[in-house]
Amino acid sequence: MFIATGSDLGFSTVGLEAMRIDNAQNVGIGLTSPLEKLHVQGSIRAEGNFISNNTTIQTPDYVFQSYFTGASEIKPDYEMPSLDAVKEFVEKNHHLPGVTSAAEVAEQGGIILNEATTQNLEKIEELFLHTIEQEAKIQSLKEENASLNTELEALKSRMARIEGLLSNQIEE
Repeated sequence: MFIATGSDLGFSTVGLEAMRIDNAQNVGIGLTSPLEKLHVQGSIRAEGNFISNNTTIQTPDYVFQSYFTGASEIKPDYEMPSLDAVKEFVEKNHHLPGVTSAAEVAEQGGIILNEATTQNLEKIEELFLHTIEQEAKIQSLKEENASLNTELEALKSRMARIEGLLSNQIEE
């Protein structure tokens, strides 16, 4: 059953209003005063993909572009933070740099999925680059350790020979 009140249009089932379209063409499902083009009170389930045609959405390829070329054409102001800078920021602000804080999410009335997805992918790409750097450092340290181990074994062998020579001289 549909209900027209003034410039609003409501739809009800079993005597309960299930959906309303207001005079601003906002659609409310499960509520009578929608605040957005689609405002749902309750869970949302979608079978298929969620696609946004928002042209301002950027995939964080700028992270790799900046890292490997020194600058990004996509996002020229992007600079990958060092782990020390991240640690300092997190200790001070209690959230990752470049990620919307809990207070900001509350202030904006909820999480903006496309922004959160972009922020998360940016952090994942940064983590991979830091991990690659750390792996290179670990490999270098392993090689240095092996070299020092070889040198140590050579020094031990020389020391044993010297001790043997000294022991022979003392006995004579």
